[in-house]
Amino acid sequence: MFRPTRALFYDFHTSPNYPEVGKYFDAEKFTDFLLECGVDFLTFHARCNMGMAYYDTRIGIRHPGLKFDLFGTLAEACARKGIALNAYFNGGLSHAEAVQHPDWETVPPRPFTGGVSPMARKMCCNSPYAGHLAAMIEEVVKNYPVSGVFVDCLNPNPCCCERCTAGMKAAGLDPSDEKAMLEFSRQAIQRLTEDISATVRKYIPEPLIYYNCVGFEDQAETGTYLECECIPSRGDWGYEYLPVSARYMRTLGKETCLNMTARFYTWGDFGGLRTAVALKHELLVGLANGLRPNIGDHFPPDGALSPVVKARVKEVYASIRPFEPLFENATSFAEAAVVFPGTLPQIRHAEEVRGALRLLSELDIQFDIVTAASDWSKYALLIFPDTVRPDREILDRIEKHLAAGGKIISTGHAGLTEGNVFPAGWPVTYLGEAPWDPVFFSFPGPLPDMPFALHAPGVLFREKPGTKVFGELRKAYHNKEWFNGYPEFYLPPERENMGPFLAVNGQTAHFSHEIFKSYHAYAMSELRTVLQFAIERVYSEQKVRIKSRPTFLRSCVGVKKNAEVLHLFAVVPEQKGTQTRIIEDEITVKNLEIDWRCDRRKVKSVSTPEGPLVFETAGDRIRFTVGEMSGYLPVTIEYR
Repeated sequence: MFRPTRALFYDFHTSPNYPEVGKYFDAEKFTDFLLECGVDFLTFHARCNMGMAYYDTRIGIRHPGLKFDLFGTLAEACARKGIALNAYFNGGLSHAEAVQHPDWETVPPRPFTGGVSPMARKMCCNSPYAGHLAAMIEEVVKNYPVSGVFVDCLNPNPCCCERCTAGMKAAGLDPSDEKAMLEFSRQAIQRLTEDISATVRKYIPEPLIYYNCVGFEDQAETGTYLECECIPSRGDWGYEYLPVSARYMRTLGKETCLNMTARFYTWGDFGGLRTAVALKHELLVGLANGLRPNIGDHFPPDGALSPVVKARVKEVYASIRPFEPLFENATSFAEAAVVFPGTLPQIRHAEEVRGALRLLSELDIQFDIVTAASDWSKYALLIFPDTVRPDREILDRIEKHLAAGGKIISTGHAGLTEGNVFPAGWPVTYLGEAPWDPVFFSFPGPLPDMPFALHAPGVLFREKPGTKVFGELRKAYHNKEWFNGYPEFYLPPERENMGPFLAVNGQTAHFSHEIFKSYHAYAMSELRTVLQFAIERVYSEQKVRIKSRPTFLRSCVGVKKNAEVLHLFAVVPEQKGTQTRIIEDEITVKNLEIDWRCDRRKVKSVSTPEGPLVFETAGDRIRFTVGEMSGYLPVTIEYR
């Protein structure tokens, strides 16, 4: 299957009210621009969320302002110049077809009451719309030289139309239950994706197929590549969305994963031009995490691309070109895995996962995010954050992991079974919920001798024989409540020890409270200190340690045939607007002291693009210093 090097993605959601669509479109100049950027993969609209088709369709609704086969002209030029083209179809939205066929539209249990939005009309995949969409896709893949399809907006939507209500009753489901409605919709989408993939494969032997908004695991058989759609500057996505998604995506066995950022600040924003520094950073972070670069843009109705926007895209792709050989034939290294069985939206937005991302990144732990869909055997350390309760399969995996000498760290309620029992390998026995709000912990030694607040729930436990305990829990004089007519809000801690905060038995460590959620909310540096303390007790030989590092520094490790590459990033997204985070500057960092585990290999050289670095060997580790870096720096450790 074709694997893209660089990609562009163009939205072309164009109202039928626009005249002379594509008036200035020049397929030759456009594809020449793609080649100038080094782009070999393009996603472009065959049919948009307005329900408008941009090709000569006999099934759908061609845009009334389009006088020629725009998509066909583009497809022919791409094929001639060796650019792979995916046909975009909006699967979940189609306003024009909903107007023509109102019975194809979802009937939500609560009517849409928002403002102007493309999400106003959602299509029901239990209606004839599903067959109509599949037929349009067949029309394109049969008649045009495309590499595959990108089908967008396939979110499950609760629907109480006549078909869904009857179908749910026939299946023994409650048609008034919104969760049941969502599951019924998800099943219909699953059937649709199976039909589409089977159709596409009839015409394209090795197609590129991706279903946006369908869970990555739900398209394990139907999709052939994965894509992370993320504009990190948006507050609802943020700069943690991409690394969380990438660390999960790369465990699922797909050869091709794309990182789609965008030149604008939010979808529908034709006037946004994000900085070259931000786009470069996002694409390099994606590459370091195993994702190929993809920049999203809006295609103007008249087809005349902005020269300024084109220059920005060319600038960004030129800026990452010198580093691309470092990512070729490289895999991402991970010594640890954050275990979080859940759906794709749950993983991307879970507070405990994002808190774990921040904490582990600040400690330079190299990690993946895994569900039961992935193999865990390669990880030395498993981390169960805050709320992860194991089922029978996970309990079996835990047992095998510990029997093989693996290590585990868990926090709060993580590890508890349905019967509120910790697994046999845990260092503690569950005693009950911690009933205090607020609760404090003290941890003299690593921390100053004072109680620190824990802004999260937790449990009480008793340590098992042979287990060491660290830290103490303290309760406040009262919980936050009304007491004797007074609002108890300013609540200092009592002095009495209410139980241990951390227990360690050599292979496993457990914190009483949900520290990852707490860190996500309050970013208390003390939690980073105690987590590092616990990690050092159960897993002392992490791959990379960086002394004298600023907390915003991020590291990723790539593995090549005879070398490993340490990717270092030094930028700070600033919350400059209420809706956006901005990266405008690459930050200069000096004198990073790096301690590196060699895994019993002899080091031949350590170098950056500026030249070799001096290193010294101490057992199975080497030490070297990066004197200065700005924004991004790769360090290559070459082995004999």
